Amino acid sequence: MNVLVAFGNQVVSHALKELMAAYNGDCQIEALRPSEKLSPNRWCEFEVIITDYLTLAKIPKECFDHCKILVMDTGLEQETIVSLFLTEKISGLIPADADVNILSKAISVVRKGEMWINNATVKSLLNRSITRKVKNAAKFTEREAAIIRLVREGYRNKEIADFLNISEQTVKSHLNRVFRKLDVSSRTELLAHSKELAL
Repeated sequence: MNVLVAFGNQVVSHALKELMAAYNGDCQIEALRPSEKLSPNRWCEFEVIITDYLTLAKIPKECFDHCKILVMDTGLEQETIVSLFLTEKISGLIPADADVNILSKAISVVRKGEMWINNATVKSLLNRSITRKVKNAAKFTEREAAIIRLVREGYRNKEIADFLNISEQTVKSHLNRVFRKLDVSSRTELLAHSKELAL
């Protein structure tokens, strides 16, 4: 298996390469020097690339279809972590304090096409999501929450007004307050946000 260690810090790259080579003899491990420029084809020769967040931007996009990318978490924000998995399509996230045994397991797991993320990060992301839903739910009055639920179900303002026995103008007023609270300007944006609202 070909593994590339590509960190912005050359000392870290070479130290990690030596550590892994001593521990895991069945891998061909190379370290990328920060100044070294690789062609997209050269990047794609590696099965697994271990990198940091800043170096990740230098990896050609086509490599994400051919290589498994493991990113070292050096204190990344939770939004960044979610974005890395969803938009950058990384294969795994390694804590900065992981030992070589964990790193070897992560390489093996992502090589098989699975994802690697530690339990502490998963729990943190889930807690953040639940906390945000609770906070969002607390923002709305009972009437606003009811209107959001009806909008989510596809009802128009007139139908909502009839259902709640209020005027259409009152529905519009409530919706405008909801828009301001969520910092959105349309029903479409409201619907995009509504999945994360606990109502």
